[in-house]
Formats: sequence, structure tokens, C-alpha cells
Amino acid sequence: MALQLSMEIVPMNRLVATITIILLSTYAVVGDEPEQKQHRPNIVFILLDNVGKDWLRSYGSQENQTPNIDQLCATGMKFRNFYVTPVCSTTRTMLLTGRYPFRTGWHTHHDSAIYGGGFLDWNREICFAKLMQDAGYRACISGKWQINDLFAPGQQNALAEHGFEDHCIWPEAKPGLPAHKKRYWDPYVIRNGQKIDTSGRFGPDVFTDHSIEFMRQHRDEPFLLYQSAILTHIPVTTTPHTTDENASAREKFAGMVHYADHLIGRLTQAITRLGLRDNTLIFIATDNGTDNGSDQGMPESLGGMRNGRISDEGIYSLTERGINMPLIVNCPGWITRAVESDALLNAADILPTLADLASATIPANLSIDGESFADILREQNDDSWTRPWTFTQYATDRVVRDQRYKLYSNGSFFDLAVDPSEQQVIPRTQQNNSAEESRTKLQQILDHFPMNSELPWQFRSISARKARAAKDAQRRAAWIRNDIAPPTQLADYYQCPPAYQSQMGDYRSPLVRENGSTINTPAQWQQRRSEILGNWHRLMGPWPELFAQPEFEQIVVTRRENITQRQLKIRIGIGGEMVDAFMLVPDGDGPFPAVLVPYYDAQTGIGKGVELRDFGWQLAKRGFVTLSIGKPNSGVNFDNPRDAGHRGQYFGSEGKVVKTQPLSALAFAAANAHTFLASRPEVYADRIGIVGHSFGGKWSLFASCLYEKFACAAWSDAGIVFDERNRRKENPGGSVNYWDAWYLGFELGKSNTPSQSQRFRKLPSEGEPRTGSYKALVEGGHDLTELHALMAPRPVLVSGGTADRPERWLALNHLISVNKLLGYKNRVAMTNRDTHGPNSTSNQQIYDFFEWWLKESKNQPAPE
Repeated sequence: MALQLSMEIVPMNRLVATITIILLSTYAVVGDEPEQKQHRPNIVFILLDNVGKDWLRSYGSQENQTPNIDQLCATGMKFRNFYVTPVCSTTRTMLLTGRYPFRTGWHTHHDSAIYGGGFLDWNREICFAKLMQDAGYRACISGKWQINDLFAPGQQNALAEHGFEDHCIWPEAKPGLPAHKKRYWDPYVIRNGQKIDTSGRFGPDVFTDHSIEFMRQHRDEPFLLYQSAILTHIPVTTTPHTTDENASAREKFAGMVHYADHLIGRLTQAITRLGLRDNTLIFIATDNGTDNGSDQGMPESLGGMRNGRISDEGIYSLTERGINMPLIVNCPGWITRAVESDALLNAADILPTLADLASATIPANLSIDGESFADILREQNDDSWTRPWTFTQYATDRVVRDQRYKLYSNGSFFDLAVDPSEQQVIPRTQQNNSAEESRTKLQQILDHFPMNSELPWQFRSISARKARAAKDAQRRAAWIRNDIAPPTQLADYYQCPPAYQSQMGDYRSPLVRENGSTINTPAQWQQRRSEILGNWHRLMGPWPELFAQPEFEQIVVTRRENITQRQLKIRIGIGGEMVDAFMLVPDGDGPFPAVLVPYYDAQTGIGKGVELRDFGWQLAKRGFVTLSIGKPNSGVNFDNPRDAGHRGQYFGSEGKVVKTQPLSALAFAAANAHTFLASRPEVYADRIGIVGHSFGGKWSLFASCLYEKFACAAWSDAGIVFDERNRRKENPGGSVNYWDAWYLGFELGKSNTPSQSQRFRKLPSEGEPRTGSYKALVEGGHDLTELHALMAPRPVLVSGGTADRPERWLALNHLISVNKLLGYKNRVAMTNRDTHGPNSTSNQQIYDFFEWWLKESKNQPAPE
């Protein structure tokens, strides 16, 4: 046997000694592995979307949805520690450029296709595809691309500028445009610059077919395929293998994971059929931890099961479940056995590794943060890896870890060996020598890194809105405490007319306890407030626990002028009913103040019903997010608006025993709607008001008084006190029918049946007996002035008509007295008109009120 030694110099300053052993008798090659590695490999880089280790069985998941991935892991190289950022766009930018987020400035999520305002600029950043293209590789991207707006002038050719000569992608788009969110069934797909017909197709199949065809066409030359998968990003969907529309969200998500695995199997089989398997390195990674759907109204977590429990939210989390993601590399000609690596890698290491493998040159003036781990693949061990730490960040928060310890930039320090879920911060007083040494070294690494570079785009994303809202909260609280006077056009309405000043009528003061003692201090008022709230809940029937995260379904998204309209169904009813709703979001960076608009039906509030009740539409045009909701038993009917709301009175869940008065149950729904709005990134959570007219006015009154998180309220001719006088004879201000069964007169403990009377009852003063909670409240000496008091110190505007005449100041003076005790003025206003229905003047007064209190605007002209 003779020994032949050949040496060749390859780029990237790496000396490779190739020893070829030849049996002279047969000339058979005993070891052809090193020979294989002389050739530049094909690269297939698969990046899955929004799924973490908790769904991959090869990484400890107890789910069983990834047989193909698990097989590639079992026969390839598994990396235990691969850091990404906790959200998609920041990971993709880090991975594509080889640079840490603080260097690119892309440290916070930004979806250029949705938000505009900036993009991944090829004149500023170089992607690995461009380097490999320059080295002679054919490059294709298939799937998702979100860091350019491919519909914007000057960006249509962005993929080619970044080095991808071939593409088949879902481009995403701004809300209301055809491509927006159309990623799965009948997807919006652009293939090499042209929109293609995908009717009846499943998006991931379209992209996989294209990828296979690309590899077939370029099988005889080195290629890069970047399979930027759209699975498993929510919303959950059926797949060609899991077609049950009625399956639970979790079952559908499991099907999505399984189908993503199936497509990886298809790609692997295609590579084998093309005869490329031994020299094609397949990389499988994910961009961040699992999005468990908690911010999308999912009724159950989408987290995978590990160690006997469902994983918590991964996306946006810098815990290990959010940033330590799978990385698998498989290629029989390179990796000849199962290997597990403990090298501490991160997404920035991908570019230098691919460049190394491709013999591509990295420009000398390009600052790269990542390091190549190509030798780990060549040598099938970690011996060549020298960096003892890994790093990532999100926004201003940074983390660095070594093999055992992890340090956050805020000082939190964890021992991952004994506390992998990061439940217990290690105090300095409990650190041993080993921990203190690691902490010191990790802190030095953090201290060495520069500040974040300037953002390469305008800050418009969900994260941006949340950050702005959080930053503004303290200033906003100070503004409220300063007791700012109302604008000129409203100032007179905050002044009680001289005829009613200091007059309290026959109403019992809320500042007097049940035992007759008087409230004299703010601290005493807080106790009295709790007493009033408890009494009313007891008398009206208690609320069940509010929904922490109301589930919702999006029906359709449309564009109206400069507003995005989302038709929704939201689970906010007291019996778990899904309630029709329309959310209007104005164009702009946000976040915005918001107003809830309850009425008989949801569509009236957006201008698709009775005129001059379109508070939601008019406020949206003035820069508010609005949510218009209807009764739980209402519907949507644009052809016959009357049918939408007038489907019978609402008494509670049909067929169930009524335990809470209907009006209080509606207030419960409004409180849940507030929670939904407060969770939206478009909304300032501390600037949500409520407005309603007549029926909606009563609803708004009870909701804002019973749920203190509403920042302010406008009640349009609701009838703000109990009043049994006959409107035709004694009460030109109008009677108010709180005694009816659909408000407060239901006999609790009875079932709500279809035969329940829908008629308006006579006045109690006309001999009709009081019933239900109304009877207990009136005969117990209670009136709505007690509820009004719960508004203090939040502002309220009474937009009075025939039900609420100027004499209602007698009741409002009690609310003024509570505000005075708390040290506030200018919190109670009333306007008056001669009709029950609103008019343009009274509505403008409502809009001015919300613009003052929620937008802090003194004078703002109405839109044309």
C-alpha cells in the first residue's frame, strides 16, 4: 500500500491536507470522505418560522410531529446552543448579514412590507447570498421575505440586489392590500418578479416545488437554496394533510409543524434523487421560540410539551426558550456519524460559515461579528471552536452566556445548569468563585460592545408601539395629575349652571356610608368606593372572572380611506359568546388612543347603520383606534342594518340561568373588550375611553363606572339616574326604563328562554310592579349617583337630550363633590340638546372631549 500526500491551499486562509490512501492491487479508495470535502458543497438552508425546541422531538419535545427532522438530526450534527434573537426580522437580519443587531441597527422588530419607513438596504448591508453569488454560486430564496417592501418604488429588485438571482416568495404587504397575510391557502406568490396563479394551492407546497425545480436546473453547478419557510407562523391553518376545519387551534398547529417536517422530507428526497445528497449540506434552524398564540386570542397555548409541561411563550422572550434554537446540519459526505456539538453559536455565525464553505471572500472593510464553524463540520468535533460565549439582544436588552452561566444587561444572572428555565436570579451574595468569575468575564463582554447603531428604518412595528407606550406612561400619569383645564370650546360645559350650583336634589350622597358616617379623606373614599362597587355587584349579580386574553377571530380586513377596518368576532360575552365587532385603525406609526363604541349592533358605530351614531368611524378619522361592538345576540347585515341589531333584547346567554342583570352583563362584555383593546399594539393601554348613545349610553355608563380601567367616558342621553316620572305628563326630560327586564328588572335565577317577553313595560308609577335588581336598588335607596361616583377622578361627558336635561346637574353635583375631595376639578361636563337623537353639534362636542382627554389636544380642527 502506497501513501500519497497532496496539499492544496483554499481560500479563507485554511490549509487542508488531503491524504488519499490507495490500495495498489485494486486501486479502490478506502476513505473517500476527505475527497468529497475538496469540493465546494451545495447549501440548503432551511429556516422555520416561529417554532422552538419544544416541538422537535430530537430536542426533547414530547410531541411526535417531526420524524424527518429527527432522522436528519440522528444522522447528522446537532448543535445544542444556537442563539437567535427572539423575533423573526431581527434574527433574519443577523443571520443574513453576520452582524449583531447593535451593529446593523436592526435590533427591534420591523416588517418593512407592512410598516414601510425603511428596509434592509443592500448599499448598507451585504447578505451571504451576495458573497456566495460572487463566488460562483447560483442563489435562490423560496418562502418568506419581510425585510424589504417589494411593492415600493426602488425595492422591486431588492432580492436580486441582495444576491438572489432566483426567487419564489410570499412578499407580505400593508393591511388592505391583496398580499397582506395571504401566505397559506390561495397565497399571494411572486416568482421571479411575476405574480403567479395559486388558486387552490397551499403556499408551502408552492415554495417547495419551486425549490426542487431550482435544484434540478442547477444540479451541475454549486448552488445556495435559502428555504425561508412560512410554516409555522400563525394564524393556525389546515394543511393538505390535516383538513379538519373544526380542529382545535392546538391540533391545527401540530398539523402545521408536521407538514413543515413533511416538506423537509420532500426536499431531502429530491436532493437524493438528483444525486446531490453527499455534497449538499442541509441546515435546519428556526428563527425564534414558539409563538404560543397568547396575543392572538388563542383559547389554548400552542407551546410544545417538554419535560411534562407545555412550554411558555417563546417569541419576544430572551429566555432560553425564546433564543436558544435548534440547529441541525446533515450531509452524508461530510458528516458520517451522529455528532452533538456544545459549541456556543449564534445567528451571526452563519454568514462566515457559509462563506468559508463556499470559498467566498468577505470584503476586508466589512465588519463581521460572527465566526465560522465550518471546521466543526469538516472535523465532526468541537476542537477548532475557541469562542467561549455566545450573544444576542432585543432592543436595548442584551444577553451573553457561557457553557453554564447567563448574564443579562440588566444584571440578572442565572445558572443554566441547575435553572434552565431561569426562575431564580443568583444574588451576588450567593455566588461562588466559579459563578463570580463567569459573571465578571461575561460582564466584560457586554461592556466591550458598542451602543446600538441608529435604526435603519422608522420605528413602526408592534415592538415600537409597545416601547413608545411604555416610555410615555410616566409622562401621561403626570399630565393627568396636573388637572389640565379643558379646551376653550368645552370649558363652559364643565361649569354647573347657576340655577343648580351646590344643589344636590333628593339623591343620597355617595360620601355618606351605609351607617351614616361621612367620608372626609381620599383614603376613606377608597374604602367607600369598594363598598359601593361591592353593593352594586351583589344586588345586580356578580361578574365571573374577566377573560385574561379574549379569544378572537378575524373575519375580513378592508381599507376605507386611510383606515384599516377589521371585522372580528371576540369572545367577550358573559356566557362566553363570540360578539361581532369592527376595529378601525388609522394609518400612522401609533400607538393611538382608543374608544370603545357599544350599541345594539356593531356596524352602526362604523357608519353602516343609523346616522349620527357612527362614533367609531368619526373618531377613527380623527386618529383613534375604535372598537364598535353589538349585543351578544346581534349580527352584521349591511343590506338590512335594522336586522343587525334588532334581533330581540339581550337578557343573557340563551337557555342558561341568568345570574347577572343584563345591563351588568353587557358591562362585563365591555370590560373584556377593554382588555382586548389594551392588548393591541396599536393602542395606548392607558388611553381607552367609551362612548354610547341611548341603549349604548346606558351600556357605556355601567361599563365605565363598574370597570375603572376606562380612562374616560361619554354618555349620550342614557338617562343617568333612575326616573319613574311619565315623560308625557310630568317629565319633559324623558323617562328611563331601567326597570325593564333587559336592563335591571330580570328575576335572577330564572332561565333566559326564547319566550322571554320583549315588550316595554309600563312605568312603575303607572302600576307596573318593580322587579329584579331594580326593585332592590330603588327600594333600598340606591340611585345611579352612586355609580357616577365610581368614575372619579376620571372625566365624564354627559351629552344630554330629552332623557338628560340640565336638571341632571343635581345628580352630577355629587360626582363633582367626590372629585373635589380627591383634589380634582374639570372632570364632569354636560351638554344639552332638544332631541333624544344626537346631532352634528353634540357629536362634535363628544369628539372634542376625547381629543382633549385621550389625545391631549387643546384645539384640533375636524377633518373635512
